[in-house]
Amino acid sequence: MSKPKETLFLILNAKWFEMIRQGTKKEEYRKCGKHWEAQIWRHRDTLKRVIFQLGYNKNYRIEFEIECISHYTPNKFEKMKLNRSNIWKSSLVPVWGFDIDVSQYVIRLGKRLS
Repeated sequence: MSKPKETLFLILNAKWFEMIRQGTKKEEYRKCGKHWEAQIWRHRDTLKRVIFQLGYNKNYRIEFEIECISHYTPNKFEKMKLNRSNIWKSSLVPVWGFDIDVSQYVIRLGKRLS
């Protein structure tokens, strides 16, 4: 069993990074697969924050609390709450990069930390 992880680190292209930085994009999506299962789903109970980086430039980073992580499949939507006080339903917004035909992990962003 791997060590519990509290911080998720994601590299984004300029479009998604700017939308998150400006506060217009409130969720990040990752297609289900072995890599993201190991990075996200296995740690869904311990992940507390996410750091987004613009490309591979370490000078452009922003950090958010993770409100919750959920798993979407085209026929079923399972919710996993990380903050007990927040009742949450994903927006599943296509202009934010969501694809309704693909199983994905949905990372709902909370308060911006940096």
